[in-house]
Amino acid sequence: MQFSTFFIAALSMGSAIASPLAGVQVFNNAVSAFSKAESVVQQQHDQISRLAKEAPSEAKTVEMQKCLLAVSQSLSGLIDPALALGNAGSTPLSKDQLSYVPEFSQSFLSLYFNIEAIGKIVTGLKKDQLAQVQPELELILSPAVPLARLVLAFINVSASAHAEAFLSVSHPLRNIYALLKLVVDLDVKLGLEIFISNPSPVPKTSKPLSFGILGAADIAPAAIILPAKSHPDVVLQTVAARDLAKATTYAQKHGIPDVAKTYQDILDDPNIDCVYIPLPNGLHYIWAQRALKAGKHVLLEKPSVNNSTEAERLFLSPAPGLPRSPSSHSQPVLLEATHSLFHPAWALFMSHITPSAVASAKSSLWVPRWFFGADNIRFNFDLGGGALMDLGAYTASALTHIFDAVAEECVSCETSTHPGTDPRVDRCFHARYRFPNGGVGEMEGDFKAPLLKFSPEIYVTHKPVVVDAAEVDTKLRQGEEVLRTREIRFTNYVLPSAFHSITVHDQFAVREKGASQGTSPRKSWKKSKTLKAYTWRETGLSGFDTQPGEPHWSTYRNQLEQFVNKVRGRDTPQWIDGKDSVNTMRMIDMAYTAAKLPLRPTCEEQV
Repeated sequence: MQFSTFFIAALSMGSAIASPLAGVQVFNNAVSAFSKAESVVQQQHDQISRLAKEAPSEAKTVEMQKCLLAVSQSLSGLIDPALALGNAGSTPLSKDQLSYVPEFSQSFLSLYFNIEAIGKIVTGLKKDQLAQVQPELELILSPAVPLARLVLAFINVSASAHAEAFLSVSHPLRNIYALLKLVVDLDVKLGLEIFISNPSPVPKTSKPLSFGILGAADIAPAAIILPAKSHPDVVLQTVAARDLAKATTYAQKHGIPDVAKTYQDILDDPNIDCVYIPLPNGLHYIWAQRALKAGKHVLLEKPSVNNSTEAERLFLSPAPGLPRSPSSHSQPVLLEATHSLFHPAWALFMSHITPSAVASAKSSLWVPRWFFGADNIRFNFDLGGGALMDLGAYTASALTHIFDAVAEECVSCETSTHPGTDPRVDRCFHARYRFPNGGVGEMEGDFKAPLLKFSPEIYVTHKPVVVDAAEVDTKLRQGEEVLRTREIRFTNYVLPSAFHSITVHDQFAVREKGASQGTSPRKSWKKSKTLKAYTWRETGLSGFDTQPGEPHWSTYRNQLEQFVNKVRGRDTPQWIDGKDSVNTMRMIDMAYTAAKLPLRPTCEEQV
C-alpha cells in the first residue's frame, strides 16, 4: 500500500516570509503579471487548438513549437513576481487588495486550465508529431509546477493569517479549493501524461533484467512502469492480479506483454529476474518471502511489512540456502522502495546533517480530508492500514537517517481514529522519540488534515559544534574556537523531483575554549543559503558526480537505477539496507505501543 505520492508533489510549498513590500507593490505586480500571462496563454491555446485540427505538416509543427515556446516564456516571466508573492504571504493585505484575491485566483485558475487543455491537445497528436514538440512541451512544465507551488503558498499562508478577512471575500474558499485540486490535476495530467509518462524510450541491452509485477496497483505506473521506459537494462514482462480480466486490461493499458494467471506463476517463470510487489501491506511479507525463495530480486513497496517482527525475519534472518539468481549468480537483492531517499536532493540534505550533533528533528506529512474515503484500504487493520503505517513510513525513515540510529524510546504518541472506521486504525499521529545522542525526534501525519494544512517538511536543529576557523574564514586569538549552530529545513522531501528547497541557517560564535554555555562570544555572525539538486552533478558531492541522471528523473527512476546497479553487482552510492527497513518498522511499532494501539498482525505462514 502506497501513499499517493502524486498528491505530495502537488502540495510542495515553500515557507512564506514577511516582506514590507507585500502591502501594495508586490501583490499588484503579481496580479498584473498573471493577468497578462493569462491572455498570452489563452491566445496560444486557441492557436494550438487550430493547428491540431489541421492536417499535419512540417510548417504546422514548427508553428506549434513556436506557440509552446511562447507559453513557456510567459510562464518563466512569472517566476519573479510569484517568488515575491510567496515571500510576502504573511504580510497583512488591505481590504482593497483582499477584494482582488478572487480575481487573482480566477486569473491563476484560467491560466492553468489553459495549460492543462494544451497538454491534452498535444498528447493527442500522432506519435511522430508529439515527439517533435516534446522538448517545447517539457519547457512548459518546468516553470508551471513551481509556479503553482509558489502561488499556493501565498494563498495558504494568507488565508491562515487573515482567515476572517478571507471569509468576507466572495467565494475565496471555493477558489482555494479549486487551486488545490488544479495543482493535483496539473501534476497528474501534465506531469504524468506529458513529462513522465512519455519519456523517450531508450534502446535496451542485449539481456535486460525482466520484471514482473504482483498486483495491478495504482502506484505501479509511477513506481516502475514509467521509470522502466528510460532504463536500458529493464523490461517489464508480465503482471498478475487477483482478477485476470483486470490484469489483462492493465497490461494492455501499460504495454506489458504478458499476463500471468497468479502471482505464483510469475515467481515460477524462469525468465523473470525481478519482481515489484505493490500489494497491500499485509501481503508484503509472505510474497516477498516466496519471491526470494524462487530466486527473484525483490523491489518491495513501502512500508516493507506489517511490523518489526516481520521485518527482522525478512531482512535480518534470510532463509538459509536461498537460490542463486540467474541474473547475477548471487543471492537475490531485497529493497524496500522508500523512493524519496534515492533522490539527489536527499543526499544533498544529508551532507549538511551531523547525526551525532542533532538536537531535534521533526518530519511532517499530511493529506487533506477529502483525499481518502473511509472505505480505503488504508483504514483496514488486517491489511496493515493506518496513518503511521503509510505516512509514518516516510517520517520514521527520515528520522532514523537524520539521527543515524533507531530511537531508544517513543516518549509519547497521540493518535485519533476516523468515525466509522476500525478503532484499531489510526487516522493521524504525533509521536515524540528520544534518540541515543540525547536528541528529540518528532513526526506527525494525518489522513484527514484541514484544507489549508499542508507541508511535507523536515526541520532539523543541531547542537553547537566546533568548526575549523579556516572553514569560515575568520582569525582566532590564542585559546579561541569557532562554534556553529545549524538549522535546516527541507521542503517537499517526499517528492523532491517535482519541486523542493533546502534552507540552511548557520549561526557562528567565536569564544574562548571551554567557556560555559552562557558566556557571551567575542564575535558572532549568521550565514544562510538555499539549496536544490535535481541531478547528482548538482549536489557537488564527491563520489556522486559520475552517477547518471536527468533533471526530470523522478525519485522512482533514481531508485530503479540503484536497484539495477545492486542486482548487477555495481557500485550503489545511494542505498537502503535491511537494517534501515527494520529500524523504520521498529519506530512505527514503538509509536503504536506508546499510543496503546495493537501492532498490525504478524504473518505466521512458513515458506
